Amino acid sequence: MVQYRLTELTKSLPATVPFVGPETQERARGGPFDARIGANESVFGPSPGVVAAIAEAASSAWMYGDPENHVLCQAIAAQHGVEPGNIMVGEGIDALRGKLFRWTSIAPGRQRSDAILFTRRRWQLVSDCRDRLGRAIEDAEGGPELLVADLREALTRLEEITGESTPEDVLDRIFSRFCLGK
Repeated sequence: MVQYRLTELTKSLPATVPFVGPETQERARGGPFDARIGANESVFGPSPGVVAAIAEAASSAWMYGDPENHVLCQAIAAQHGVEPGNIMVGEGIDALRGKLFRWTSIAPGRQRSDAILFTRRRWQLVSDCRDRLGRAIEDAEGGPELLVADLREALTRLEEITGESTPEDVLDRIFSRFCLGK
């Protein structure tokens, strides 16, 4: 298991930050909870429509799933009026929160073997990205326009961190130090 260098604040957080599944918590406490009330659980069980859809899909359950989730991405994109390339299917918001949490748990200028060297600028970009993602979660119920705007801002920060995009002011600073020409 990978061991991360954590700040004192991070070390002091309970095991439920980021998400730890209820089964793991039940094993740790030595018994089941009296009630499990989670975002994806219902005391009523699945609806008859869900049970019917599962039964219908069971006949093709033997096949490997599409690792790119092409059909799902197309459907989500069509539903929200965006390009399929803007849709990402993964482990969910808890995995994204966990990854951002781990990235931001290292002091600026320090490095993990599987991380990018965090300069002060990158550290600020990660912090800005985390703030934008938090805002996106808060704005999600306000409609897709707010959510998409916040997610685009977060993505812009991530692209700057990974070097996929570079803002004009950074390029200006770099090229102001060089004489380009013949």
